[in-house]
Amino acid sequence: MSAIKTISWLLPFLWIKDTKIRVGILASLLFTVCAIFLNTCIPLLFKSIINHLTVDIPADGMAQLLFISFGVAWIFNQAVQQLGFVCIIAALERGMRMLNLRIFEHLQSLSMRFHLDKKTGSITNAIDRTQTAFDAIFWALFLFIIPTMIEMTIIGVIFMQLYGIYYSSILLCTTVCYMMFCYWGMNILDSIQEVYNQKKSHASEVFVDSIINIETVKYFHNQRYDYEKCDRILRQQEMVGIKLHSFDALFQCGQKIIIGIGLMVLTIKSGNAVLAKTMSVGDFILVNSYLLQFTAPLRSFGYVFRQIKKGLTDMNDIIKLFEIVPEVQDAEWARSINPARADVTFNRVNFGYTDERAILKDVSLRIPSGKTVAIVGSTGSGKSTITRLLFRFYDVVSGSIFFNDQDIRTITQQSLHRAIGVVSQDTSLFNDTLYYNIVYANAAATKEDVERAVELAHLTEFIAQLPDGYNTIVGQRGLKLSGGEKQRVAIARVILKNPALYIFDEATSSLDNSTERLLQHNLKTIAQGKTTLIIAHRLSTIVHADEIIVLDNGVIVERGNHTQLLAGGGLYYKLWNNQARVAE
Repeated sequence: MSAIKTISWLLPFLWIKDTKIRVGILASLLFTVCAIFLNTCIPLLFKSIINHLTVDIPADGMAQLLFISFGVAWIFNQAVQQLGFVCIIAALERGMRMLNLRIFEHLQSLSMRFHLDKKTGSITNAIDRTQTAFDAIFWALFLFIIPTMIEMTIIGVIFMQLYGIYYSSILLCTTVCYMMFCYWGMNILDSIQEVYNQKKSHASEVFVDSIINIETVKYFHNQRYDYEKCDRILRQQEMVGIKLHSFDALFQCGQKIIIGIGLMVLTIKSGNAVLAKTMSVGDFILVNSYLLQFTAPLRSFGYVFRQIKKGLTDMNDIIKLFEIVPEVQDAEWARSINPARADVTFNRVNFGYTDERAILKDVSLRIPSGKTVAIVGSTGSGKSTITRLLFRFYDVVSGSIFFNDQDIRTITQQSLHRAIGVVSQDTSLFNDTLYYNIVYANAAATKEDVERAVELAHLTEFIAQLPDGYNTIVGQRGLKLSGGEKQRVAIARVILKNPALYIFDEATSSLDNSTERLLQHNLKTIAQGKTTLIIAHRLSTIVHADEIIVLDNGVIVERGNHTQLLAGGGLYYKLWNNQARVAE
């Protein structure tokens, strides 16, 4: 994306609909204009002072006025510059906040396919670089580049008016050469910086991935393997970093040489003019003051320009992220639902995560309101995919899914998700307290509601044994808890949500037999009068279901209750006998 498009994309985050913020930006611009005016006036006052001091005249009121004016102008100039910074700080901080919220909101809106494919380290690295880039672009552009260009233009005009075209030409020539050199160097630096960012993102991906999966790393005693892998990638980053900073140092050296040549030429010209009595000492001071004032920002101009270019490059990853359109979106006519019941129908549903492999093939089923339906089948038969489609993590390839006789594509995702409670086999918890993880399902729940959910999930005794009780930190993804403890937290959480439809996807697979029996009894009480979908591998947990659907390779091959399916002697009968033999 071009620099202009990137800045245009960022501007709404700075110029937000807030009167105080906009007044602050305008005040900052006003102070900046005052600073530019003072910067050009101070050397003129200094010239007048030098001329008064070098002319043999008695001290008069004008000299005293010039002395005072010079001091006041310098102090006022410093003050307005700082006030300009203060006025724009709120706008920049608010803009950064709004940008971060926009990134967060967009990431949450992206479909499950993106989150399964994403590399967390790469995204977090891009977000971190965005923090610096946003400040760098606006600080440098609006508080340095634009004011400096205006100031340099004014100085050029003053040179032309006071000393003719020769001096202004030298000034212009120095500036043009400097800018051309900057453009050439920045293109090279930009390409190296992009490679460096890629290497840095890759290193962050590997680093974060290894830390997130630290349990697996330790199980296989692969700390050294991951260390060497990380070292290889960091070595590549190191080599590109050396190339980047070495070229940067040579580039800055070239910039200073160009400025030095311009300074030397103007100093020789104005110095000779003073010796020839065609220019006063005050004029010599003025020329060199303006030259130093002109070249001072030029010396920083390259660095600031590089920061802008780097910021624009760093912003590209985030802008590309925003170009990703959510795969699943609410229709314009979608409406919210707040159901007291849940009646679900799959009508000839076909679905595959890729075009090459179909997961569900012409699946039709119904989960009547208030009934319990179970889905069983071998691994990879498509059981959990039904849950993901019902929750609308993905849209069906063909066919339809109805919730209370309404196509779920016409229901807002938020209200659909609110109506469904899921306990999955792979429970993921926040790195926070037990209480936070349970109450996350319903922030308005009372302490009594939480305690009731905890009791029904058979967590009361476990929490009572913990030194910090409900305030116990569960660790990253709940790693401080056992699999069974995590599942019971997940069950307590979904009880607290109190949805119209319960989905238990291998929800008790990590529990021991006695705890499972107690929990199954409680789940029957909890789900009484509610619609329940159970996805199970352990068939003993679903013998009470009103209907059991048997999937095989994405196709429904049998359906009926437990007794009917055993009598049928089909796939369910074989699965039941296999599990019975394993149990024996």
